[in-house]
Amino acid sequence: MKSDYKKFKATSSKTTPYSTTFSKSVCPHWLAFSNKNEIRMKQLYKVPFERNSQRNKELRRAYVDRVLEMDAHAIPHEFTFIDEAGFNLAKTRRRGRKVIGHRAITDVPGQRGGNITMCAAISNTHGFLHRHANLGPYNTAHILTFLDRLHNILIPPERMNDADHQRNRRALKNDCVD
Repeated sequence: MKSDYKKFKATSSKTTPYSTTFSKSVCPHWLAFSNKNEIRMKQLYKVPFERNSQRNKELRRAYVDRVLEMDAHAIPHEFTFIDEAGFNLAKTRRRGRKVIGHRAITDVPGQRGGNITMCAAISNTHGFLHRHANLGPYNTAHILTFLDRLHNILIPPERMNDADHQRNRRALKNDCVD
């Protein structure tokens, strides 16, 4: 054990090829292992655990098969993709650069900023169709208003027949992030 400590003490103040100085609080066995295998401490990338489950993979495959089947038909289909995204106005950086020994500081607002939610639709034939930004979250009323406006863009009111006016509209929300 003493020989490990002497070896660690001799190497702990040296710099690596990556110009990183290790403190003496690092385990010498971990230091040797990480240098030998070129392992570095990094920020974690978070992935929801069900994203790549077998069920989700099968659902994705079925979706692709259905789209390819519709593409093979003689009657061309128009695909419209709708997406909703939100972000916070007070978003700031989590990391910064500063001279060693000095703290990296940035100014941030005292309170959490407001949220903006954006909903947009694109199609394979018309490109960008419609977008709507909203302060705050998208609730059922907002999404139905968005879908009604999108419907009026795709099928103008003068081209609608009586059946279109009588049709009940339903919205199905499918989150692919699960």
